[in-house]
Amino acid sequence: MTRGRPATALGTHGEINTTQLPTGMWQAETRMRLQSGKRKRVRARGKSRTGAIDALKIKCRDLTDTTDTGLLTSTSTFNALLDYWIDHHDMADRTRKIYRSCITLHIRPALGDVCLNELNTPMLQMFLDSLSHGTEKTARAALGGAVSLAVKWGIMPTNPV
Repeated sequence: MTRGRPATALGTHGEINTTQLPTGMWQAETRMRLQSGKRKRVRARGKSRTGAIDALKIKCRDLTDTTDTGLLTSTSTFNALLDYWIDHHDMADRTRKIYRSCITLHIRPALGDVCLNELNTPMLQMFLDSLSHGTEKTARAALGGAVSLAVKWGIMPTNPV
């Protein structure tokens, strides 16, 4: 028979505690059980008690949705993912050349500096809608391939493309 409190379920956090700091800011903290089973203390600050709690919940959500690799993390830029994907994905040389051109001319200027955890479907759809039909098809294929790799590695929870 085991003693004590049962373990928190994977990917969940415990009670949230808040404290007002001497600066007037609020800090919220909790302990979270990661998908690996390890426990981690998570803290966030905000201008109000509610703001700190909301920021903490976002941090916890981001920790449960993804699994960072040594090479890329959920806060890596889209440029970093594109660089890895275009060099390592198995495709014909002509296809690689076409994708590289589309990435350089269209995708990088519009989305390259966005972090992977910030990418979302409306953002990508607005970008794709701004392109001509042929360029849109190529960009969608390149975006989908790169983001699929991030989902496969667990860096992103779903593919917003």
